[in-house]
Amino acid sequence: MLGVIAGTGLENFFKGIEAPIKTDYGSVHAILTKGDKIAFISRHGFAHDVPPHKINHKAHFAALKKLGVSGILGFSACGAISKYSIGDLVLLEDFIDFRAPQTFFDKLESINQHAWMVPPFSKTLQNKVFAAAGKAKVVLKKGGVVAVTAGPRLETPAEIKAFAKLGANLVGMTTSPEATLSRELGLEYAAIAVVSNHAAGVKRFAPSGAGIAAVAAAQAHKAAKIVAELSK
Repeated sequence: MLGVIAGTGLENFFKGIEAPIKTDYGSVHAILTKGDKIAFISRHGFAHDVPPHKINHKAHFAALKKLGVSGILGFSACGAISKYSIGDLVLLEDFIDFRAPQTFFDKLESINQHAWMVPPFSKTLQNKVFAAAGKAKVVLKKGGVVAVTAGPRLETPAEIKAFAKLGANLVGMTTSPEATLSRELGLEYAAIAVVSNHAAGVKRFAPSGAGIAAVAAAQAHKAAKIVAELSK
């Protein structure tokens, strides 16, 4: 079974049987597709009513662990700082975390609980994702480095300039907690950015929330093709 988590514009990514899953961190509603090949969690809720800083990431990943998924693929709407264009799908290769820590280890019981984040994402799953995109004839670009903020506000032009100097070419709000928690649970995790807007200061017009969601939703069919190939 493949775990899939998606956010803005992709809230109703998959249809299937809704399965409430209880965890030590709260209950999660997952969608299980026909044949139980995919377990889908809508990151912000199916009504998109959970802001980025209120997402219960620990419950999401504990639920997927409980379901016994073989790996997890995350999709998230991101802003382009450089290199990429609106509508691009980008395989993330690294992140810079500007959020408060997210961890299952609130009490250290072993030195091994300091998660080693090299590489930040599962190379094995990344290779499978890239191969699946090729088979599905979906252009998936490489080289994504995302700066991750807490949200829900968007970033300032000065922040984006600083992120660029640090090496980020994308900006988002959810990748770092997901990558960290999956590593702590020993789960393979890869992530695809759906470029849905230009970051602050890159262009002279301001993006709207509805516009960001619309761009992400317009790329949903591409994301679905990748997942369909990956889950075969």
